[in-house]
Amino acid sequence: MHRYVKNFNWKRNWLGTSGGFVGVIVMTIVMVMMFSMMGLPGEAFFAMVGIGMGVGVPGAAVLHTLTGLIIGVIFGAAVSKVSLFRITSVGKGIGLGILAGIVAFSVLFLPMAINVLPPAMMALLQSMQPQASREMIMQMAQSMLPALLGGGFVLHIIYGAVLGSVTGFGLKATPDGRYACKDCGAVFQSEKELMGHAQTAHKQMKKEFTCEACGGSFRSKAELGEHVKAAHPMPKP
Repeated sequence: MHRYVKNFNWKRNWLGTSGGFVGVIVMTIVMVMMFSMMGLPGEAFFAMVGIGMGVGVPGAAVLHTLTGLIIGVIFGAAVSKVSLFRITSVGKGIGLGILAGIVAFSVLFLPMAINVLPPAMMALLQSMQPQASREMIMQMAQSMLPALLGGGFVLHIIYGAVLGSVTGFGLKATPDGRYACKDCGAVFQSEKELMGHAQTAHKQMKKEFTCEACGGSFRSKAELGEHVKAAHPMPKP
């Protein structure tokens, strides 16, 4: 039984990583479209991060992708280890994914947008319009900052929704990791939940099924059947 728990937790971690990767791809596509609508190059965000952190556009793109993957790994671990976050439906997966996106926005993007991006945005705008004065560039950067923050929030919501939906649909498609009660057929996501169910729901069940061969009593028909197969096998012809 413990082997199945380990395998199912590994699936959750793998699905979280996959969801993080797909989320980054979708987020990047929407982001490119968003900056194009603002009259900026599609890679403007990567250019600003590259300027601010001194890694260039390719380095910023790699950091962006790695961050999305790491968040996916953490998300997969959280839904594996914390019972409150255990995904039992696609809807719950999407909700938890959006929550993860909001946390990522608050902890990672917001501090960077306030401290790193404004000077980098001014440098990018100055390179695009070298004839403009510093005051004009500053006004342009200040006018774009609210759109950058609002767009960043929306992008992280999109990322989280994709992360949660990929994880939720993946778990829904892998019923082999679930645990069924042999007495009533109820299905649970972990061995711990199954054991808790058995102790509370079936501990006081009367042994109403009697073996005709030996008189032994059992709590369920399934339990009786297992006993008959093991203790009173039919003779081979």
